[in-house]
Amino acid sequence: MKISHSLKYEDKLKKEGPLIGKEDFFGFEGAFFSTVFKLISIVSLAPALVSIKFQFVQISLHFHLKRICICFYISVLIEKLGSFITFLSFHPALVPVYKCQFVQNSLISISNVYASIFLSQLRS
Repeated sequence: MKISHSLKYEDKLKKEGPLIGKEDFFGFEGAFFSTVFKLISIVSLAPALVSIKFQFVQISLHFHLKRICICFYISVLIEKLGSFITFLSFHPALVPVYKCQFVQNSLISISNVYASIFLSQLRS
C-alpha cells in the first residue's frame, strides 16, 4: 500500500509540480488552521466592533432616556402644579374658586396632551 501511495504522489508531482504545503493547506489541517486564523481575526476585531456598536446603542439609549426623563419631569411638574392649584382651590380666601377651576381644567387638558405625547415617545 505504501508503494502505491508513493507512486500516486510521484504521479501528482509529475503532473502538478511540487506540492509544497498544498495537501496540508487544503486538507484537514489547512481547514483547521484557516478557521483558527479567521477566528483570531474576528476575535481581534470584535472588541472594536462591539464597542462601536455599544457606544452607538449607548448614545441612542442615552438620548432616548433623556427625552423620556424630560417628558416625565414635565408631566410630574404639571401634576404637582395641578395638585397645588387644587390645594389652593380649597382656600377661597387665597384664590377665588372659579379661577382655580379654570386653571385646573387647563392644566388637566395640558397634562392630557402631554401624557399622550409622553406615551407616544415611550412607544417609539
